[in-house]
Amino acid sequence: MPQAWEDAMEADEKIRLENWISAWENEAGKPDSSDLHEPMNVEMRKIATAVLDDLSKTTSFYDAERLNKKANDELATAKERCREAIDSVSESSRGLNRL
Repeated sequence: MPQAWEDAMEADEKIRLENWISAWENEAGKPDSSDLHEPMNVEMRKIATAVLDDLSKTTSFYDAERLNKKANDELATAKERCREAIDSVSESSRGLNRL
């Protein structure tokens, strides 16, 4: 694959990740969003920043694809942990309301 093509693909991936970070921050900043989402926002930003760092060091489209898959796996794990934490807090809150 020509280097120019790989460079274009890498630049496109960085732009998509930066747009994703922006969209996530905008979603988290809506007035009706819960403070419970803040830990998820922090976790997602860490993952996205790490991926952008890795992408800045990569030299091939295949490396970028591998990093993208790794990021998606990490995001899925982070979302699941955050859902579990939110469920736990919600359950605790329901218990307090019964008292």
